[in-house]
Amino acid sequence: MAAVSKPLLPDSSSRAPGTGGSLLRFAGPRYWTTWVFVGWLRLTAALPWRLAIRIHEAFGRVLWTALRRRRRIVVRNLELCFPELGREAVEALARKHFANVGATIAEVAFAWFAPERRVAPLMHIAGIEHLHAALARGRGVLLLSGHFSTLEICSPFVKNVVPLFAFMYRPRNNPLLNELQSRGRLR
Repeated sequence: MAAVSKPLLPDSSSRAPGTGGSLLRFAGPRYWTTWVFVGWLRLTAALPWRLAIRIHEAFGRVLWTALRRRRRIVVRNLELCFPELGREAVEALARKHFANVGATIAEVAFAWFAPERRVAPLMHIAGIEHLHAALARGRGVLLLSGHFSTLEICSPFVKNVVPLFAFMYRPRNNPLLNELQSRGRLR
């Protein structure tokens, strides 16, 4: 067995993303477009829910037109997954996918920046009694999810009903977005 040369837990001099520190370290020009995006997220979080979703679904429909390469990839993947669907049905599903991707931006805005009192009424967890019964038997429970667009906004509510909850993710390439995502998730 090989010896571990690094401590399993970070020492007090290291800092994980989202655990504090000034955001001023991200003030340089490299992050200006990210700050514009963050401003948009904050504005979105102040909008009524349905309006925010509609605006971002429209943005997703624009992405359908603008991102030709991604559009081809989505259409091809849907053709492979649903060979029984005709071309029109695949395209309709692909268009709906892009609208949902746009709506994800509104969901992220609410998850990271909206007060919980505004987000909580949007959530309903069905079948929670099965989770509680499994936990009452003294067994751990592994919850699996796909990387669906609702993952960001649902996680805080899953955390409220699951005693020990964690998830894995790959850090973003943009350190500022990585920091803000970590802070938003730690709220």
